[in-house]
Amino acid sequence: NAQHPKSSAALLRHLEIVLGVPTRHAELYEEIQRWEELHDAAVEGDAQVSEHLVQLEADYDARTQFEIPSADDLGAEFERFLREQPEEDT
Repeated sequence: NAQHPKSSAALLRHLEIVLGVPTRHAELYEEIQRWEELHDAAVEGDAQVSEHLVQLEADYDARTQFEIPSADDLGAEFERFLREQPEEDT
């Protein structure tokens, strides 16, 4: 039994993609469902834990949000990089 079946399934799914070998990670989905139900019940029953979880999720969202630069921005940055390179004698 996995201590955190959702993480185990994600890791196995990734290994299956990278290595190209079957990992039978789908067998964990029933266990994932049970774990999520237990987790949700524990969080719902404790206001302090629930508030802490909301804060953790907000912190995660704040750290993982970023703007993807546009093609124009990438091009401008690359041109700036090239201009800053020393010229070589040919």
